[in-house]
Amino acid sequence: MSSKSQYVCGGDIYNIAKALASTTGWNTYFGGCYVGGNPSSNNFSTVPAGFYNSNYRFFCKSIGFWSVPQHSSDDAYSRHLYYDFANVFRSHNNKAGGLSVRCLKD
Repeated sequence: MSSKSQYVCGGDIYNIAKALASTTGWNTYFGGCYVGGNPSSNNFSTVPAGFYNSNYRFFCKSIGFWSVPQHSSDDAYSRHLYYDFANVFRSHNNKAGGLSVRCLKD
């Protein structure tokens, strides 16, 4: 896996969450590479919109995005950022959950 050094934190190629997070809106958390650790050094525009899992439990202080490809007929892949972690998590959620969608202009 290759990464551009300006998008990683602490020299670990998996620590890219700060590169995706907004400089405002995130809870403070003490840890240099965590999204909430010195958020003024975050680089992008993702805000902590939270997400609902399929049991309608709301997770705040985070954001979940639907991703592709589909995991199964009932589940879809997702990516998650949390204020107290440095990396972006890959998971799969039941489609009954509520996650954000990021639209890109073609």
